[in-house]
Amino acid sequence: MITDVIRTFYEKYYSLAMGVALALGLTACGNGNDQTEPAASEPLATVNGHTITQEQYEAYLEQRTQGQPERLTPEEREALLQVLVDLTLLAGEAENQGLLEDPKLIGQLQNIRNEVLTRRLVEWMEAEGVSDEEVRAAYEERFVEEGALEYKASHILVEDEETARELLAQIEEGANFAAVAEEHSLDPGSARNGGDLGWFPSGAMVDSFSAAVRAMEPGQMTEEPIETQFGWHIILLEDTREARPPEFADVQDGIRQMLAQERLEQRLEELREQVDIDIQAQP
Repeated sequence: MITDVIRTFYEKYYSLAMGVALALGLTACGNGNDQTEPAASEPLATVNGHTITQEQYEAYLEQRTQGQPERLTPEEREALLQVLVDLTLLAGEAENQGLLEDPKLIGQLQNIRNEVLTRRLVEWMEAEGVSDEEVRAAYEERFVEEGALEYKASHILVEDEETARELLAQIEEGANFAAVAEEHSLDPGSARNGGDLGWFPSGAMVDSFSAAVRAMEPGQMTEEPIETQFGWHIILLEDTREARPPEFADVQDGIRQMLAQERLEQRLEELREQVDIDIQAQP
């Protein structure tokens, strides 16, 4: 019997899965009519000349079960393979009907393809792009060498510098920081608490945020908005206290993710400088 996991997919996500399946069949710069077969690997099924590989199935299984493939019984795993067969058939029919000639659909598929590749790049950066030695060094720098201090702070996160400066001016003129945070901050977790981030070691935050907090005195607010990869911050430091550094095992995954994110941002800036980007029209 097909359980709720598979049934929910049929009912709610069939069209999305078709889009992903089609997107993965497009070449990076294709015109929408060129499809590439998966790289040679163990075949599970062949549908009208198109091979469904073990790797394709496992990736789809991981996606559909949200990383918990062990939840499915053997019967459900077989049912999921049939889903891929059906998707392949329907994708082929869509192509036969000329739907891949629709410029809007081509754009949608290219966007999905780019998102999938970018997500894989982020995963690769975390797994391969940051060494264990770098994670350990960052731990020493952020949690040990700088002294065991914790900070209690609130912040307001907005998308652009102009908005940050406007809100900063309002607070300096007497507006309540917490009320402004609740109304304007883009960080939903802290916004509903008036921007309160609770207690944290500065090493738990990205570099520019940490540097700003370390330079402040309790009760002080940043004089200028602080930029990070998440946007622009107004920070209010409420208090500091001595604290023992967290165990390396408890924070190493977070440090690795942070280093990978910083490295990815750096690489993106390099790519922007290395290639020609021509914005030919405003959307």
